[in-house]
Amino acid sequence: VNAQADTLTIGGDVVGGDKTITAGGHVLINSTLIVYTGENPAVDQARLAKYLKHVSAICAPMKLVAIDQGAATPGATPLGLTSVYVDLNLDLKIPAQQTFAEYRQREQPSNGGQRSEGEPDGRETRVVPVLEALAQCSQLALLGKPGSGKSTLSTYLALSLAEAGLNVPGTLERLGATWTHGPLLPVRVILRQLAETLPADLKRGRAEHVWDFIQAEVNGYAIHDDLGALLRQVADQSGALFLLDGLDEAGDDQRRARVLEAVTEFMSTAGEHCRFLITARPYAWEDAEQRIAQARHVYRLADFEFEQIDLFIVRWYAALLVLSWVEDARTADSKTRELQTAVRRVDLQELAKNPLLLTLMATLHSNRTTRLPDDRVKVYDEVVELLLERWHKPDDGERSPLAALSITLSQLRGRIEGLAFEVHSDNVGRAGTADITEAALAAAFRPLLGGSHDQAQRVIQYIEQRAGLLVGQGVRQHQRQFTFPHRAFQEYLAACHLAGQRDFEKRAQALVMAAPAHWREVVVYAARIAGTDRGVGVADALIHRARCDDYRRGHALTDNDWRAAVLAGRQLLEIGLPDVVTDDTYRPVCERVTSWLLKLIETPRLLTLPERIEAGHVLGRLGDPRFETIYVAGKPHYILPPLVRVAAGPFEMGSNQGEADAYGDEYSEATKNKRHVVEAPEFWISQYPVTNAEYQLFVAATDALAPEHWRAGEVPADLVTHPVVNVSWPDARAYCDWLAQVSGRNVRLPTEAEWEKAARWDEAQKHSRVYPWGDEWDADRCNTDESGIGTTTPVGLYPDGVSPAGLFDAAGNVWEWTTSVHNDYPYRFDDGREKIDERLGRVVRGGSWL
Repeated sequence: VNAQADTLTIGGDVVGGDKTITAGGHVLINSTLIVYTGENPAVDQARLAKYLKHVSAICAPMKLVAIDQGAATPGATPLGLTSVYVDLNLDLKIPAQQTFAEYRQREQPSNGGQRSEGEPDGRETRVVPVLEALAQCSQLALLGKPGSGKSTLSTYLALSLAEAGLNVPGTLERLGATWTHGPLLPVRVILRQLAETLPADLKRGRAEHVWDFIQAEVNGYAIHDDLGALLRQVADQSGALFLLDGLDEAGDDQRRARVLEAVTEFMSTAGEHCRFLITARPYAWEDAEQRIAQARHVYRLADFEFEQIDLFIVRWYAALLVLSWVEDARTADSKTRELQTAVRRVDLQELAKNPLLLTLMATLHSNRTTRLPDDRVKVYDEVVELLLERWHKPDDGERSPLAALSITLSQLRGRIEGLAFEVHSDNVGRAGTADITEAALAAAFRPLLGGSHDQAQRVIQYIEQRAGLLVGQGVRQHQRQFTFPHRAFQEYLAACHLAGQRDFEKRAQALVMAAPAHWREVVVYAARIAGTDRGVGVADALIHRARCDDYRRGHALTDNDWRAAVLAGRQLLEIGLPDVVTDDTYRPVCERVTSWLLKLIETPRLLTLPERIEAGHVLGRLGDPRFETIYVAGKPHYILPPLVRVAAGPFEMGSNQGEADAYGDEYSEATKNKRHVVEAPEFWISQYPVTNAEYQLFVAATDALAPEHWRAGEVPADLVTHPVVNVSWPDARAYCDWLAQVSGRNVRLPTEAEWEKAARWDEAQKHSRVYPWGDEWDADRCNTDESGIGTTTPVGLYPDGVSPAGLFDAAGNVWEWTTSVHNDYPYRFDDGREKIDERLGRVVRGGSWL
């Protein structure tokens, strides 16, 4: 076709300039001329338009009938897919300056193959959007976990191309700037449905099996009996985008092999201008013999990052506002921020990275008059109910065999809970989710089905086809395998089973003492599920119903005793502190648990550093007995830190040049060769850096600004006993002035000399140590860069790093302010360096985790 043609003769010659092109006919898709051999272009134009309208109609709405009250309301406008869709990324990073096309040419192996994330050394990188890869790869295979957005992507592409073909403005732009292929004809092929049409005794899959399936499908649209033939002609001569969705759902290994054979031949013969997208779960691609030879470009989908999560939530509530599913813009904005905050909770972050689970949480949140529960067990419970509901009331028009067999959701859930506990028990020490065999599922379901093996198989086959509470993993060792969509659900459901046992307390204690790391989440969830009385009883059993010192007198403790104590504390937090600390029966249990946690922190090098950090977090949230809270009118007024006395007298300050590990930065000229004697008066100093808990009471009582990293002015729960950071020198002085006022004591920052004496002076040896613990460096005695923690730690976590005066965290964790202006040594109290002038830079001491 000559682009400059002035005249188009339908069904005859196309004449333009000095060139003539003879064609049997042509149709237009969004002004793109499609030449083919049809005899009645006008009729075919109308048939294609009807086809595109049908594709648009079935792809446009979000499939939320079973999980969203708004969508289920009769006559309600459905939530549109494009209004909430967020572009997916590959699990691949490439040099930031390269396009994906350049990356493929320069760095991809010539024989293709599966690619995953890899960051080239020393170069800035970027993630690759799926749409950029789709534009460059004519045959692209995408592997993704259950709920990762594979099928939604296929639907979105079909919808965008269908609407582009119908001249809907702006729709082709959805495919990105790299898409240069125009409004290709979209053709969806659900591989599970294709597999069901293949004869049981089929020896080899052929391309014609795919074409026969497509023809039967589109002829069912009641547009025209010959629509399938028309689509084949257009694909052959002008191209189409074939969306081959769900290879993993194509049946057992033999049936999947026939589908692969058919698709392989289909891709090589469908037409030179055609493009193909195949989606599958990773297990369907593991066997090299089952890879589609022509699909050389195989990539994994990445999890959502927070930028994508936030964008989805913004679009979700913007769409609900348009549909009037939320009251007004202020409510939509408030709920947007609320959900964005909620999904950053440690217990929900991993779930939010999965598009399906994020959609479920958004559905939960939008259907609630209140925010998502702070109780994560309640969140998991509601998500489990929605996932079960997806089985019970499918949103794709199919009839659920669960409803037909009269299985209640409660019965089904009970069986799945028992399975979760069983497989978790069988996989001690293994990460991730456990596999559940087809035989185990059948054995669990048969009692609900009168012992019928056939009916159990029907239920299993249905479950395999849906991304719900159990997801198919393919065939291994001649059996279909299943698993849970996330380990959190496996652990939560196992906890539901454990909490319902009569010997819950005894069994929980035995599990923890045998494998605390494996059962930690299960026993914590179970304590909450079992209720306050039984849950607190289990926590008490884990610490042998005794204070730490009392129990130690007659028993030798193992590491698992200490780990059990940490889990006991986490159980109390999961149950809810208000219920625990306000009840005379439960409060002693909390006090016994804190006695174990405090002893764990005070004893050098017990357990691993991450475990000690967790113990510090739990202790801080339960109530740290090292700090005395002063109450006024029943409310916390201020916190008195524990103090240590530093006697009056001389000490040696500073370091000489060449002294081991002497400070060697830009201040060395002022301090070198300056080890000198300073006379210091008596003073008392806090044993620990000022904590977030202490500083929060100051913020609440004054107009002081909270540190920026606090959440809405509140300290994150796990940072209660961490030192407060991002506090300026005027802020620190204001805190001291406030504490002096409310406590009636003289409170100020230490001078440089006072701080140094408290940190290094050994009065008994008359020696100023190089470090608080001695003269030799030991990275295990403080939180510095060498520890690899990368952030602050609870105060007092290093008892073998304490100074002779009793100062904790005098090296590492956080820099600490003094009152002194930086000046050359020797140090003198009366030389003006203690002048209060906020314009002058002040000395900080101690180093930090940096």
